[in-house]
Amino acid sequence: MKITRQGISDIVIPILEAEAKKVIKFFDEKIRIKATRKLYNGKIDKRGKTIDIVLTIGPPNYAERRMIRNALKTDKRFLKDRSLVIFPMKG
Repeated sequence: MKITRQGISDIVIPILEAEAKKVIKFFDEKIRIKATRKLYNGKIDKRGKTIDIVLTIGPPNYAERRMIRNALKTDKRFLKDRSLVIFPMKG
């Protein structure tokens, strides 16, 4: 499956607007895009004027593969147009 600008913007926008820590979008069982915001001491640094985002494109890691396998057992539509959004711990 071809990765488009729309696919990348779908995962970067929640990090910028909703202050998410990590967003993962699965295109199929073999390809995913993951955007991760760099945190300082486990928190989002509000003082800085820059935001560091690491973009990873490639096959899912072991934990993500296991999650995909379990999700496919219950719901066959898991990989269609869904993103996994993870927020930092409140503290």
